[in-house]
Amino acid sequence: MFTTIDDDLVNEELKADKNGRVVFRPDTEGHFCVYTKRVIPGEGVHKGKKYIETRDFATLAFRWPLIASGGDEDAITLFENALAKRANWAKFPGFTAAIVGNVDGRAFGGTARVAADGDVSLDIDEKHAVKWVEDQLGSMALHRRAPSPQRARPVLRFADQDDEHPLGRLLTFVGGAMASSYRVRDGEITVVNRAIGPQHMTITVLDNRSNAEGKSLPRSYSVQYWDGKSGKLLRTQSVQNRWTRVGRFDLPTRLTVTTASQTGLNVRSLRLAKHKLLVKAAR
Repeated sequence: MFTTIDDDLVNEELKADKNGRVVFRPDTEGHFCVYTKRVIPGEGVHKGKKYIETRDFATLAFRWPLIASGGDEDAITLFENALAKRANWAKFPGFTAAIVGNVDGRAFGGTARVAADGDVSLDIDEKHAVKWVEDQLGSMALHRRAPSPQRARPVLRFADQDDEHPLGRLLTFVGGAMASSYRVRDGEITVVNRAIGPQHMTITVLDNRSNAEGKSLPRSYSVQYWDGKSGKLLRTQSVQNRWTRVGRFDLPTRLTVTTASQTGLNVRSLRLAKHKLLVKAAR
């Protein structure tokens, strides 16, 4: 049995498996400690006082999220500058828009709402399309979210010495659950590699455009999925995005995802129009 303690001295009991292992993943930032104890029966005397048992404790204290060490400052700066060049929705108020599209040959239409926190709600006439549309709009909101000023600096290293690669320098994260690596060229992220469960994924940026502030917005990119064990290519996607300026925000107007796999070619799309910000954006 393990006991956790957070900044507010709130405890949680965690039961280990037969191998003595348990996973503890805090859902908030802060200081934590985890301890376990062993009670050994047996009487004795210590400093003139009798006792009937001995208690041994093992405690681990840490700050969450964990911050790995061993990064390369030049690699970190290159990556941070590339992140800073991406267009984001600072102080995003949310928006509503009319939406139409086609998912697996089924046309749909209605309205979409993306809240300030990125939560998506739909009122459309085709249930089959709901999950895909929610996932796509949610992903757009997630990738446009302004970075938190309190976030820890990323820890990266250059993965090789090749500075002539056509897609830019290869950077790899030190640690991390998804074994992520990136390529950066001309101050922009051009490739994202990730291991997601049993699959490996590579995103290759084909075309960006600059917004009014000179920040980058994606126009087209490709995504390849491989089997993590065999390396077999499972499917390939090509993605096209288009944007419109509403106030000081660049909001999506069109998304087309074309997927090629062993089962054939599949095209899904959506269009947004008549955008309205939910509240007046802070200046």
